[in-house]
Amino acid sequence: MHTPHGARARPQIRTIDRKQEVPHDGAMCDLLWSDPEDIDGWGLSPRGAGYLFGGEITSKFNQANKIELIARAHQLVMDGYKWMFHDQLVTVWSAPNYCYRCVAPQGWGDGQASGEGAASAAARARSTRDGRVPCPGVRCRCGNVAAILELDEHLGKNFKVRRAQGPGVPMPRGPRGGKMERWR
Repeated sequence: MHTPHGARARPQIRTIDRKQEVPHDGAMCDLLWSDPEDIDGWGLSPRGAGYLFGGEITSKFNQANKIELIARAHQLVMDGYKWMFHDQLVTVWSAPNYCYRCVAPQGWGDGQASGEGAASAAARARSTRDGRVPCPGVRCRCGNVAAILELDEHLGKNFKVRRAQGPGVPMPRGPRGGKMERWR
């Protein structure tokens, strides 16, 4: 397993001086800011640093380095973790309710879900500081969940997932319908 942020880093990665500000280019920047995407080959990252890479790139990297899985972080995923490329890569996000994000139901921002007109929805969107449509309340899913990937001695994988809210909030099923546990 390759973990760009952690333990079993490849020998070339271990030589990178990590006790510095992240440079605007180079290996450290690329490891930190590059993200998987459903594309062919490589692409430019909308972050302005790093790259986007697709499934074929992931497969070639895993084969060349004799690993089965890339476990990575540093990219928000709403369900706490996200598998990609036939389970060759997983992104794990460990900060619940990051930046207090809210996801309104589909169509809500244009007035369809709430019954209001598009002009009213557009006026509300302009009234927010960042231009996003504010959450309508009970009909939206507020915040992302967080996850921790646990590996057992046989490299079996288990995700512990939690929300920012307190106890009593029902836990969702995993992205694949798998069991998710609360952190203790």
